[in-house]
Amino acid sequence: MCCFHFYRFFLPCLMVFPLLVAGQWTQTSCNDNDNAITGITADDIAVYAASHLHGILRSDDFGQTWFHSDSGLDSRHITSLANNLQNLYAGTEGSGVYISGDQGQTWLPFSSGLQDTIVRVLCMIDAWIFAGADSGGIYIYSGIGNQWIDRTIPACTGNVTDLIKSPDFIFAATTRGIFRTRNNGLTWDSCSTGLVTRNVLSLTNIGSVIFAGTAYGGIFVSYDQGSSWTIMNHGLTSYYISQLCQLDSIVFASTHGSGFFWSNDLGDTWIEANEGYYEGNINVLSLIPPYIFAATDTAGIWKRKLSDFSPSFIPVVTAGKSFGVYHDYLNSGQIIIQSNNDILFTGTIEIFTISGHTVFRQHIEIPAHGRIGIQFPGSPAGFYFLRLSGEHFTSSYTLSIF
Repeated sequence: MCCFHFYRFFLPCLMVFPLLVAGQWTQTSCNDNDNAITGITADDIAVYAASHLHGILRSDDFGQTWFHSDSGLDSRHITSLANNLQNLYAGTEGSGVYISGDQGQTWLPFSSGLQDTIVRVLCMIDAWIFAGADSGGIYIYSGIGNQWIDRTIPACTGNVTDLIKSPDFIFAATTRGIFRTRNNGLTWDSCSTGLVTRNVLSLTNIGSVIFAGTAYGGIFVSYDQGSSWTIMNHGLTSYYISQLCQLDSIVFASTHGSGFFWSNDLGDTWIEANEGYYEGNINVLSLIPPYIFAATDTAGIWKRKLSDFSPSFIPVVTAGKSFGVYHDYLNSGQIIIQSNNDILFTGTIEIFTISGHTVFRQHIEIPAHGRIGIQFPGSPAGFYFLRLSGEHFTSSYTLSIF
């Protein structure tokens, strides 16, 4: 999966990140204190939340209001959510996987070929859907044959908790260590050297640098694609890391007991950022620009502006047009364009090399306060330019692919 970093031409100083941030967390109206939230995702229409007891919730206004969106589900115990901007997928505790093609209004069983009914994690990697289950169970779906393919990790007795792709490998986090594959799971190698605990709950990466969040061991970083791991806990006050995610060069970490932390130096130091937040246990983080969402055990869902942490995400404002452009690392390297305008935007997106060769051009329409996803074509690593243009409006970015 390609990784992108976007920077404005005329604001180079924004690459210097401050250690202190303004702003604070705010609680959304999803504040059920007896219903743990287990997953959050979004498409170009809405934000979706999976819950342990009450099915799936949907918000069309970034969390101001929520309503149930789970007709057809046989289980209300939802463990995970994923989407590819065409379909939504829900993993359950006991009923396998479900699919929705209508923004969560109705759901259908989607478990043909699955040998496990408890699905812990769902993840989009390239054109594949990966499902992680118990006892090393991993299944992939390519869209061919309407059947899940078994790619279970041999001899792994741990539950699969997370899956990511780096430039060279797909990594699987389990409660018995970390494994990696070069061939979509046909073969797996154990890669846990240096971990003081094998109970790994979450993974993320910035290019080839891999981060692992563990239960009670804190955060570990690998600079050699998982061959070895180094503990990186400076600044943390809780070592139970429930989830990691990244935006550009920033890594975010949620914990049980101490809330939320972030790092802008590849994990050398971690900065607490719990302003406005009063519930200790965060289960899930999800980047849904212009916000980061945090889901909890007993205090519902919270959100905070990403611009509090990443000045490079400050929405572009030119000729009255306001946009956020970011790389959605959970959805196969897509470029997401978020409109903060009150009217429909019609225009063109172009991506071209530094020598001026156009590698991508597409007409786009973005609904008012909506977002679209653009699949970047496979291209060599290097620097590219992105230009977004409409009537009396042009805005340009640089991006790097590694």
